[in-house]
Parts: sequence; C-alpha cells; structure tokens
Amino acid sequence: MFPCLQEGTFPNPIKEEFPMKMRSFRKEDVKGKKVLLRVDFNVPLKDGKVTDTTRIEAHMKTLEALLGSGAKVALASHLGRPKGKRVPEMSLSLVAPEAEKLYGVPVVFCDECVGPKVKEAMASLPKGSVLVLENLRFHAEEQENDRTFAENLAAPFDVFVMDAFSASHRADASTNGITEFLPSFSGALIEREVNMLSAVSENPEKPFVIILGGAKVSDKIGVVENLMDKASAILIGGGMAFTFLKARGGSIGKSLFEAEKAGDAAARAILDRNMAYLAELVETAARSFDSSFRTVLGGGIITKNPTALNRLAALVPPACELYIPEHPAEYGALWEARGMLK
Repeated sequence: MFPCLQEGTFPNPIKEEFPMKMRSFRKEDVKGKKVLLRVDFNVPLKDGKVTDTTRIEAHMKTLEALLGSGAKVALASHLGRPKGKRVPEMSLSLVAPEAEKLYGVPVVFCDECVGPKVKEAMASLPKGSVLVLENLRFHAEEQENDRTFAENLAAPFDVFVMDAFSASHRADASTNGITEFLPSFSGALIEREVNMLSAVSENPEKPFVIILGGAKVSDKIGVVENLMDKASAILIGGGMAFTFLKARGGSIGKSLFEAEKAGDAAARAILDRNMAYLAELVETAARSFDSSFRTVLGGGIITKNPTALNRLAALVPPACELYIPEHPAEYGALWEARGMLK
C-alpha cells in the first residue's frame, strides 16, 4: 500500500481491520513543483487510435487541480503488456494526442520515462503544458519494483501523486517504490474510489449490487469475501467469469481465464458459498458468447443479444444502488436494458 493511504478513518475494503485516510495534496504542496502524476492510460487501441477515452477523462479533475496550483506535470502510465521490450503498438505516443484533445492543454510526448531525456523535457516544458512519458513497462524493472529504477523515475521530480486506482494494488516501481524517494499524495480519482468502497463496506443502503470485472479472481478475492454478505448481489464479468465457469467444470473454449492455482482456488471458495446468482450470470454470458459480445473497458462483458441482455439486466433490481468500480459509463448497455438510459 503506498504512503498516500495512511492510518485514519476510512476502512479498507480488503481488510476491515486496516483503516485508511487519504493524504491529499494542497496548493502549497505542489505550487511551482515538478509533479509526476501516475495515471491509468491503459486504454483500448485499434489501428493506432484510442477507441475508449474513459480512463483518460477520469484524471481530468486531478490534472486541473495540479495545473491550477502552478505545478509542472508529467503523466506516467503503462499500456498493455510489452514485457520489458519496446513495442511500437503499445507506445503512449498513440495516447498523447487524445489526452491533448480531452484536457484542452498542449501535451508534449517524451519517448522515455527515465533518464536525461525526461529531465530535459521537464526543464523545457512550456507553462501550462503537460508532459506524457513513454510506457513504463518498456522497462522490465517497472513490474519488478526495482529500487534503482524507482529512484531514477523519481529523480527529475519534486512530488509524486498517485491517481491510478486500477493499478494501486500493484507493487510496481511507479506505484510503490517511487514513494520512498518523493513526498507522495493521492489524486481525486483515488479518493473517490476509496470513499465509495468505504461507504459500501460499512453500512450500505440496501439493496445494492456490486459489479466486478477484470482478468484475475485472485486479485479481488479480498474485496469479494468482505462484501459478499453485505451486497444484494455481486455480478462478475470479464475474464473472471470464465475462471468461475472453469472452476465449476464448465467448458470455456479458448476464452480468457486465470490459469494459476490461486485463481481457481479463489473462484471455488466463492462458489462454495452458494452464490447461485453468480453461476446463473456467468452461464448466461458463456452461452451467448458470439460476435455480438463486446468486452467493455474495465472487464465487464455485455451482450447485444436481446434475450441474454434482458436476462442479465433482470438480475439487477431497478431500485438498487449500484457501485461500479471506476467508470459507470462502461456498463451503458446494462443501464439501457434496464430503461435507465434514453
């Protein structure tokens, strides 16, 4: 857990006994400072173009606050799984133009994320502009949480702000190791997500439904176990759904699933607690899986097949208060089926 989450009043949704509070930055913390902002630009691309800008837009509030406080800001992120190699199709140079369009400020791209090039780019960055660094995962040391890499990543900066909620559970150099070398704070997106999780982990209004997605079950077992007795229902999609199906002995073809034993054990533990509605959900998804399906950013799987979609939507009572990690807009098809969108 990175230092911008410290002991305090907000409960951790993974372990109730470990309370947290947010360490937010103030104007005086960042004014005139060089700030490295960890964002999540792991966005879908097609033919070199961003096809969904939700994750880019999510950081707008934090970036506006930093620029409004007089900070010079560089954005750092991973994109895809290049496994320590330079893969042109995973370069953040493809994302930078979209960020410039959405943020409404000039965006400069640097083809490195550590070293002299970054220092020079920050020194020459025009006032009001934003620097986008190259894919962190072009360096294997990023996911190894290598201390030297983290120190080099921090070197050109005065302050670190963590705003990539979806990567905050990872002990990478850009999410964990770097905090040893810079004063570290949380961004607005991190605060919003933790506050929402805190609200549902304490005394949530009933009924409410949790929707989880992504590839790995083992990453989220703590959240599920903590909330499953409090939620009216937990809907699981994405690659996780097929891990559950496989754990139940179902056929998943070539679908994505978590092959490690931890994923299978986690899925079995949850299924053993009689989550019949979960089994019904994933079976509905699997039976209807064809070209009409689309994988939504964040891991949710929604079908355009009317019969399957209506059955899926029927699992969620219209009166429910829904907590959807990160981006409610990603599940627009589900809302539409429930008559919540025009």
